[in-house]
Amino acid sequence: MLEKQNVFTVSVFVNSDNNFGNPVGIIIDEQEKLEPSQRQKIAKQLNYSETVFIDNINQGKVQIFNPLKPVKFAGHAILGTAWFLYQHTKNPPKNLICSDEKVSIYQNDFFWIRGPLSITPNWQHIQIKSYEEVENLTQKQIQDYKHSLVWAWQDKKNKIIRARTFAPDWGISEDEANGSGSMQLAHLLQSELTIMHGQGSVIHAKPYDGNYVDVGGNCYQL
Repeated sequence: MLEKQNVFTVSVFVNSDNNFGNPVGIIIDEQEKLEPSQRQKIAKQLNYSETVFIDNINQGKVQIFNPLKPVKFAGHAILGTAWFLYQHTKNPPKNLICSDEKVSIYQNDFFWIRGPLSITPNWQHIQIKSYEEVENLTQKQIQDYKHSLVWAWQDKKNKIIRARTFAPDWGISEDEANGSGSMQLAHLLQSELTIMHGQGSVIHAKPYDGNYVDVGGNCYQL
């Protein structure tokens, strides 16, 4: 099994104090010494919502695993990996390749990725009446949600949303920050959004062109 020191952990969508955020495990395996079954065991052992294996740094090729299976795309995982490569390589790639799809990377006020909705997971988006209800969901209510982003307007005028994500059927009881679900929500609402997610994470998402959406935020290496 992989040694702990070979796993890099980045917290993605942290707030302005670098708190909260969703951790992603990042493992560089350019020689591809780890078989898919080994990668899956590592992802399960780490028990992050996703773990990323970097197959080729220069080409930006990566593979993503959640605790149960490989996945095509995960917003926080790809954003965290892009940020990690920008911090630790002299010539970071301008794009990452996952599921044979190109996800572009850029920076301005935040760190951003831009990807096609076609590779995002199939999230259910459930709007409820108030952001207080989102915050106060009971354990009984949570059990009823499967791969769901539950949301309400916190400040509709300023496009601020309060959201939480539940995916027990994917081995994730509650996801602290859901990048791909936020991308889909920005596309559904056709609005640039600030999403206050989980216990304190902050996600920015905005439609780009057609079925492409940008998602961004701040990252911090643990």
